[in-house]
Order: sequence, then structure tokens, then C-alpha cells
Amino acid sequence: LEEAAENYKSALGKASKMTGVGEEGEDKSQDSMAKIAGEIFKQELDEVLGRNHPMLMELGNIAGEALKDMGTKSMTDLPPQQCIFMGLSAANQGNFAEAEMYLFNALEDSEFFAQACDEINFLGTRIRKTSSPEKAVILYRRLLAKTPPNRAAVHYNMALALIMDKQEIESAGHLVQAIYQDSGLLRM
Repeated sequence: LEEAAENYKSALGKASKMTGVGEEGEDKSQDSMAKIAGEIFKQELDEVLGRNHPMLMELGNIAGEALKDMGTKSMTDLPPQQCIFMGLSAANQGNFAEAEMYLFNALEDSEFFAQACDEINFLGTRIRKTSSPEKAVILYRRLLAKTPPNRAAVHYNMALALIMDKQEIESAGHLVQAIYQDSGLLRM
């Protein structure tokens, strides 16, 4: 996998040095870099390696830097799978605000809605544990407004964040909602 990462960097470096203009006047280097950076997202490496695999994060960081360096594609132009991958990469680097933007952008695509909801819920857990329960509560509220399929898990995590924030009554309400939507939580 390390060799694959080096080859990936090399391909991106070569693409950035391309000259010429495409049929519609676009810069060939930009187009080539976008295609190469995007290819890594099509491999669905998160399913093969697991979303927290160090090499997956490394490849995500490489792709993320390439896409940022291009500066021409806005986040809204990226396919949802790329947004999810970029969100995970940003979260891994501790850039939770950027991760949130990417993941909520991916959430707008119905095909990736459930996956984006799961990743946003996981992001909230990371924020709650490493940064701030208040920020996690804000994220969970925003996610719940989208009516995610994982509402029970989001309510449960919201209850944990609220208890950390010393909001016991509201926490209890979210815990009840979580159990109401998934009674299996009682067996945990």
C-alpha cells in the first residue's frame, strides 16, 4: 500500500505538469489531476481496509491536497463519495468544521444519504470526545433535522453529549427517543 501511495503521488505530480488545453478550453493539467484524484474514491477502499485504516487516511490526505491545490472545483461539484472521503480525511486531521461541510454536502445525494448520516453521527462522537460536547450537540441537532435512518443512534449520542454538557433533562428525553426508536439499545 505504501508503494501505491507513492505511485498515486507521482501520477498527481505528473498530471499537474501537463500542458495544453482541452476541447472546451479547460486546462489539461486541472482536468487530469481531478480525474486521478477522483479515481481513488471509486476504489471503495474504506470497505476493503476499514474507514480508520492509516493508509486510507494517507491516500485521502493526498487526494484532498491535490483537489485543494486545484482550487477550481468547489465542494458542491464533487461527487458524494468524494465528499464522504474528504470529510473522513478532514476529520482524521482534526478539521471537524471542514469534515462537517463535506459530509453534509454528501448527505444531499439520496444514494449516499444513509452512509453520510452514519459518518456525521461518527463525526459527532469524535467531536464530543475530543473537542466539545456543545459542538457535538449542534451537529446532532442539524443531523436530526434531516430525519436520518440512524435516528436512534443519533438520539443516543445526543443524550451522551447533553449529559456531558450537564443538561440532564434534555438528555433523558433523547435517551427515551433513542430507546423508543430502537428497543435493542436496552440490551447494550
